[in-house]
Amino acid sequence: MARVQPWYAGVPRTFSVRGFGIAELGFNGEYDLEDSAEAGGQRPRWKRRAQTMLGIPIPASWISFSYKDQRWMLRSTNGQLFAMSSHSNLTPDGPWEDGFSVSVAYETPSPLAMLAFPRPKQSFQLYSGRSDSMLGKQPQALLARSDLVFLETSRGEQIPAIHKRVPGSRFTLLYSHGNAEDLGLSLDYIDVLSQLTQCSILAYEYVGYSLSYLEGLAPSEDGCYRSIEAAWQYLTLDLGLRPCDIVLFGRSIGSGPSVHLAVGAAKHCAGVVLQGPIASAGRCALGQDSSIRWLAQAMDMFVNIDKVGDIDCPVGIMHGTKDTVVPIVNGEELHSVLQQPFDPLWLEGYGHNNMPIRECAAYIRRFLEMLQQRMPMRQLWPSIPGFFNARMMPPAKGTLRSCC
Repeated sequence: MARVQPWYAGVPRTFSVRGFGIAELGFNGEYDLEDSAEAGGQRPRWKRRAQTMLGIPIPASWISFSYKDQRWMLRSTNGQLFAMSSHSNLTPDGPWEDGFSVSVAYETPSPLAMLAFPRPKQSFQLYSGRSDSMLGKQPQALLARSDLVFLETSRGEQIPAIHKRVPGSRFTLLYSHGNAEDLGLSLDYIDVLSQLTQCSILAYEYVGYSLSYLEGLAPSEDGCYRSIEAAWQYLTLDLGLRPCDIVLFGRSIGSGPSVHLAVGAAKHCAGVVLQGPIASAGRCALGQDSSIRWLAQAMDMFVNIDKVGDIDCPVGIMHGTKDTVVPIVNGEELHSVLQQPFDPLWLEGYGHNNMPIRECAAYIRRFLEMLQQRMPMRQLWPSIPGFFNARMMPPAKGTLRSCC
């Protein structure tokens, strides 16, 4: 199963402790989050990784919160106190007495990932709704949503997702958000999109974004793929939805995970919608005809142009004609190689981040209506997970595939 019970969502998995001298050198190192059943109490604790000094095992030590003193403490196995924080924050990072350093041990993204994933770096308070926002108004709090679920990737990474259900909706949109935003900052958009399309939506987070970032994980292309695969498994395996009732919707860099899934695990999905998609990260950054683009081909990411022609279901693309972030030539090039293209929506005068949501939602509704009209036999098939997969015959290339 992809869905899991949340385990200290947004809490760092590892802290790095520095500042102890030679006599207490063994207390320096990495402290890992302990299982809640072991730790007990309302706040978690972190245990130093097992290590030796001159071949002799060093006794374990912990960082835990003292409710009596309202401070974080670093203690040895026998309870001896070695360090105390100067604060009572939700987690131990921050100032400590005597100059000790306790900081989150973040995974380090690759140099390419640092450029490709300008993720927002928000505080835990934003996602929990405990602090004032600097965005002009108080946004919705991700952790306060009743439709919040947590998913686990193939590597055991925990990611949040919002599953907004619309009673009576035939289709579910599997939404992959754009770059420089995250799930917590997309909640209003998800609500409005669901209302305008009258469609259920599963919007998931990428590894290394929002709560996953706070847990110390780094973003990557493969991490995005693992994330959407976990979302797909949640819909199809945990909930038993049929692929022919799921439409993939990717915006901007979210087109990468959507295209990846459409030619892989979701090859029998109902359709794909892409908004402001990239032909590839390299083509987007350097231009379609750049004389130096060939230098970056070996390091290119989300190479949709090499995959999108293999998608064997209807694909709709919308793009702003004045998009300077992802120029419209990206969308045009992708559209030109589709097997089953749906009439594209080229929005005159619009850029990358000001696409009118009502027009985009209307386009998605027309796309869904087209799918509904071309799948009239759906009611004749029983709602059993995997039923149609065993009966799905591969269509001839270039012909419309009817799913249910």
